Amino acid sequence: MLGGEVMRAFLVAALAAGVGLLSGCGGPRAVPVSGSVTYRGTGVADVNVVFYGPNNVIGRASTDAQGNFASVTWQRPGDGLPPGTYKVTVVPKSETKEEYGPPPPPPFPKKYVSLETTDLSVTIAPPASKVQLELKD
Repeated sequence: MLGGEVMRAFLVAALAAGVGLLSGCGGPRAVPVSGSVTYRGTGVADVNVVFYGPNNVIGRASTDAQGNFASVTWQRPGDGLPPGTYKVTVVPKSETKEEYGPPPPPPFPKKYVSLETTDLSVTIAPPASKVQLELKD
């Protein structure tokens, strides 16, 4: 009988551990992120803002006509980013539906388009982060 009770306790513990893993216990908690992109004091419209963080975390947002973005997407739409320091690129959206040809030139310095040349960096921290990305010549 004692062997059955031990087996039952083992199965209950294994099931609880499995449920914890499936529910994401212990994983990084995302922080809501919003903000704006400006260049020469004016909002930069219709660009993709990409956040590159630790552990291969990549978040994305798009600016509106005033250069604002309301939420960053990491795993699910608008879920935010785990806390940490991120390098940031700003990439113009293509105005054509064609997938070939050179991308449009950015209306700001090209250094912000590439992860290798951007000098934009932000720190994301709870409870929420509002980032101001000022592009400079």
